[in-house]
Amino acid sequence: MKKVQLLSPVVVFLVLVSLLAFVPTVSGADQVVFADHNLEAAVREELGRFEGPLAPAELAEIKIINAAERGITDLTGIEYLTGLEYLNLRNNDISDISPLAQLNKLTYLNLHSNTAITDLSPIGGLTNLETLILRNVPINEQTDVLADLINLKRLNINNTGITDLTVLGELLAQDALRDEVDLGSNPIFISAVEGLDGFAPIRKYWEQVSSRSPRQFPELNGQYAVINEVMARNGRSVLDQDEEPSDWIELYNPTDRSVHLGGCYLSDDLNNLTKWPFPADTWLEPGGFLLVWASGKDQTGPELHTSFKIDHEGEQIILTHRDRETIIDYFYVSPVKMDISWGRQPDGGSTIVMFGRNQASPGESNNTGLAYLQPNPGLNPSFSHQGGFYEKPFMLTLDPAAGTTVYFTLDGSIPDPINNPHRTYEYTDSIIIREEKTPVVEMGIPIFADVTPKPPLTHLVSSYNKWYLPRTEQFRGTVVRARAYDADHVPSEVITHTYFVDPQGFDRHSLPVISITADPVDLFDYNHGIYLPGRGFHENLPWAYHHWGSGNFHGRGRHWERPIHIEFWEPDGTLAIAQNAGVRIHGDASRAYAQKSLRIIASSDYDQRDVFEHEIFPGRTVPSTGEPYTNYKAFVLRNGGNTWENTMLKDGLIANLLHHTKLVPMYFRPAVVYLNGEYWGIHNIRDRQDEWYLHHTYGVDPDQVEIVEDNVFVNEGNAPLNDLERQNYRKLLQLIDPNYRHGYRTPRSLKDPELYDLVKEMMDIDAYLDYAAVQIYIQNHDWPGNNVRLWRLNLPANNPDAPYGHDGKWRWMIYDLDLAFANFSANTMVNATRTDGWEWHNPSWATYLLRALLENPEFKIDFLNRCADHMNSTFLPEVVIAELDRLKKMMEPEIDEHIRRWDRPAASKELWKLQNNNLRIFAEFRPGSNQGHIIRYFRLTGMYKLTIKTEYAKGYVRVNSLNIAPGTPGVSDPNNWSGKYFNDIPITLTAIPHEGQKFVGWIGVPQEMQHEPTITIIPSDSITIQAVFI
Repeated sequence: MKKVQLLSPVVVFLVLVSLLAFVPTVSGADQVVFADHNLEAAVREELGRFEGPLAPAELAEIKIINAAERGITDLTGIEYLTGLEYLNLRNNDISDISPLAQLNKLTYLNLHSNTAITDLSPIGGLTNLETLILRNVPINEQTDVLADLINLKRLNINNTGITDLTVLGELLAQDALRDEVDLGSNPIFISAVEGLDGFAPIRKYWEQVSSRSPRQFPELNGQYAVINEVMARNGRSVLDQDEEPSDWIELYNPTDRSVHLGGCYLSDDLNNLTKWPFPADTWLEPGGFLLVWASGKDQTGPELHTSFKIDHEGEQIILTHRDRETIIDYFYVSPVKMDISWGRQPDGGSTIVMFGRNQASPGESNNTGLAYLQPNPGLNPSFSHQGGFYEKPFMLTLDPAAGTTVYFTLDGSIPDPINNPHRTYEYTDSIIIREEKTPVVEMGIPIFADVTPKPPLTHLVSSYNKWYLPRTEQFRGTVVRARAYDADHVPSEVITHTYFVDPQGFDRHSLPVISITADPVDLFDYNHGIYLPGRGFHENLPWAYHHWGSGNFHGRGRHWERPIHIEFWEPDGTLAIAQNAGVRIHGDASRAYAQKSLRIIASSDYDQRDVFEHEIFPGRTVPSTGEPYTNYKAFVLRNGGNTWENTMLKDGLIANLLHHTKLVPMYFRPAVVYLNGEYWGIHNIRDRQDEWYLHHTYGVDPDQVEIVEDNVFVNEGNAPLNDLERQNYRKLLQLIDPNYRHGYRTPRSLKDPELYDLVKEMMDIDAYLDYAAVQIYIQNHDWPGNNVRLWRLNLPANNPDAPYGHDGKWRWMIYDLDLAFANFSANTMVNATRTDGWEWHNPSWATYLLRALLENPEFKIDFLNRCADHMNSTFLPEVVIAELDRLKKMMEPEIDEHIRRWDRPAASKELWKLQNNNLRIFAEFRPGSNQGHIIRYFRLTGMYKLTIKTEYAKGYVRVNSLNIAPGTPGVSDPNNWSGKYFNDIPITLTAIPHEGQKFVGWIGVPQEMQHEPTITIIPSDSITIQAVFI
């Protein structure tokens, strides 16, 4: 007898809720509502009806939907397109494909690159499918969903993570998949040593597939070497002969006789097996290892370097016989992070494991290496308190996940009871967090000391030049890093918190606080620590004592990048950033200072997030959208550069004055930094000007950005002749003068307006006018022979109608202004145009472009007016001094503690204020000096006063490039404004009415111009002009 069970009221309620949750897709019986407006738009386009309700009956008649790259995230509602036969959803952001299960008339389905899909079972019932494209979709072990799709003719499962081809073999046995199959970039395992063949299920059918990738499969051959270990993203595991961290491939000979590799090939492309040949005399001894650098350098001695690099996002490596067809070994490299390798363990075996940092063994056996276990976030321990500032001491408790043991460190290193036993503690009881101080000692640790660094870091000598040992105790916090391990020694993620205890709490600092946590060995180890002179200094005496000399802190590139954890608190205590990242020493000569500049890099090598998502500079907006600027691939914590010993703010002051220009200036915000809990002083947060910065600023493709610096784009130097950026910039210079390199003489050709128009198609003249006028005014003593940086988007042909930055024109950036604003009387106009300057300051190649452009009358007039525009706004003394005072006010509450730590930027706050007063003097006296230099250089007769009057409530006037309106620097009263311009130089005035208003005419200009909204006049005496709006 069956029992009837009554549902409880709670269960009934839940069932009703679940039903109601589905109801909104159909409102009544005659309307379908799509959850995703992008999907709805695609459906309406197919119907040709863009308004009104959508009925199920009309949706059922649709047979084709082409919705590729539409930003679709939700397919809810598509289930009503029951007559659909063709569906293209390529390159969307779909994760749930369950609504497709009812579309059983589909014959074509394209889900290419919808990488968030995890469950493919809804496809299993679509038995009418003839074409299925799943490229870049993570199928992995779900190949059984294909088992019933016996009508498939075309299948693309390239780069889907599949390892088992059994189901494909069954489909091929039923005469399916005969038109086209793409299996490329999947980890199909074969082993010549063990006779394992992942391609066996489909091998006998493969030749019957008309279009197939790869064209042929590896043939097992046990007489040769195997690919034993591969590193696709080398950071610092080992360096090649050029001291570069190239990727590498290790081969191993598992046989008892020597193997001749001469004439064999390595490749990363199954369709091109002969990419790189081994030299004829290459042998591998029994049980021996051979290291081959996958650097792209294509060298055969003394080291072996392939002609290709390895894609760390995943690809195959193939070893091919000298017959050019027989594949000896095949090794698939799955996506990896920096310094993680894939290798066979034991050597030559079928088991592929990852080896973590310090466990990879290039050129050596893998047998004793510890396999890298992926951290399991589910094992993460929880902390009783979040990092930050606390007013009173407290007991910190760590709560382990079930079945785990928690280990922790207090020195910034990674908790690891096996590899870091002396600094790792097992958590058994609460940890006391209290106010801490760095003690005073008599002597710092010498720079030649080859010792293991340990706290306090304040006592480690970080420079051979003006290093300072604090004479007072320094405030510091406590860094706790914890990690759990389960019974199988699978680790959790490393959780990091920094704690500060002070009676003032977050009020202790008025600036943002940034805590950087790192293994002390990564920063201060004698051999590879990036923050101290170290071995790089000791082995290069006496040259090392020069500020351009050697030292570990001069190391550049990925090899000198170290992992860190960063916490960023806003002054109100809000934790804005907390993530793992990378750090490098940043700068040039300033690296030699005791306090370094640090480049902080977001990367998937360290964290799931590969950008810093925060409004680091409050109020900053994206130029193209006006939205808050919140994405940063990297930023710099700058020590003040060459102003570390005086103001620490000059470069930021000038950059802040230029935010309204097109010079891509770096933003500036001072912050307090702690390193492993120790007070490390004021650092200025700055942008990192690179392709990612341009991507986030202008939306350009970072892979298509060209950036060139200094003289590499002009002189042949050491840069390769085929360098793309240099070639493109050279085209611009050759357009001006085909023989430009013969002494960089100023050509007369730009007097030709047609040629000048061609130049304007290749470079952003308006941006360059800002660049030249600003550099000359600020008296940048480190320019034009240095600190030159320009960029463009690489396009087949420039597109003048494209959005700003997308047109392919060269544009100039401005940076490193530490040596500007120094001598207000210096004649930079002459220095920037000389032909006989000395090498560093203003060599002829550096002044060539400006000299050439000034030959053109149009450019000359625009340049003179741009100089005047900036002197009437950007660099008005009151504008500069107001910004100087604002920055001083920000830094002043923190400067005493910084001086106690570093004895810089001056011996006292009073002396620091005196240094800043020099900037005030420059601001006051530079305008008259610069005006005089320009008048004499261009042989002008002087300047006149221009007064513009209007009613701003109705409209405003633009003078050349200057909007006489609120928001323009220096415009305090848009109704009555005055500025100074050069005699007898045409200026352009434009009347711009506000919405709903109308321009009537000008007062104070010749009658024939009175009613023209844009006029050009050539005054030589003071003049007042009024724009009338109604």
